[in-house]
Amino acid sequence: MPGVAPRDGKQSVLSPASARRKLFKKTAPRTVTRVVLSANRAPGAKPPVSDRRCQQCPATGPQRRAEPLPARNRTPALGGLVMNEAAIRRLENSFALLAPRGRELVDRFYGELFARYPGLRSLFPDDMTGQKKKWLAALATIVANLRTPEKLRAGLIGLGRQHATYGVKPEHYPAARDTLVDVMQDMAGKTWNDQLTEDWKAAIDFVASVMLEGQRIEAGVTT
Repeated sequence: MPGVAPRDGKQSVLSPASARRKLFKKTAPRTVTRVVLSANRAPGAKPPVSDRRCQQCPATGPQRRAEPLPARNRTPALGGLVMNEAAIRRLENSFALLAPRGRELVDRFYGELFARYPGLRSLFPDDMTGQKKKWLAALATIVANLRTPEKLRAGLIGLGRQHATYGVKPEHYPAARDTLVDVMQDMAGKTWNDQLTEDWKAAIDFVASVMLEGQRIEAGVTT
């Protein structure tokens, strides 16, 4: 260890233990949490919160920090769709890449949906030609109105009321959402990423929430 020069100019040599104590005093934070050792507690007494928390920590290795909650985007919108400009552009751009293959997209979506959930096939007509055209047009309308979602409300409420008469249940919406996102991801290939998955699921959840409101209206549920 190098010597430490005192004020009188004389050189003094610190032992390794003394040097470590001196270094600790310089680097230790001013506020130190007291931990009451188990040996100092009265029999039957509960350990303090700090002691209990330490007992739950791993014996070795760095302590893993909890993941922060996803930050809410700051652009206000209708019915829970809260999306910033960057997210809207990502949705628009990703849809623009797939729109020229719209017929393939809708064919693959329904094909995969019925393969995963055969029980849903009975909710749709035997001839799916008209249904597929309506579905693709509705998806395009939703993407075109991401900045003004209030324009979608009346149409989605009406669509939800219709779906209630078809026998659609709340659990069918996430099934359709996940199927659509998976098909879009497969078609987009390397241009797709996890952020797009998150963006599309958020947009589809908004659509589902408004349609479910329409289903509740149709069922006469007001709360």
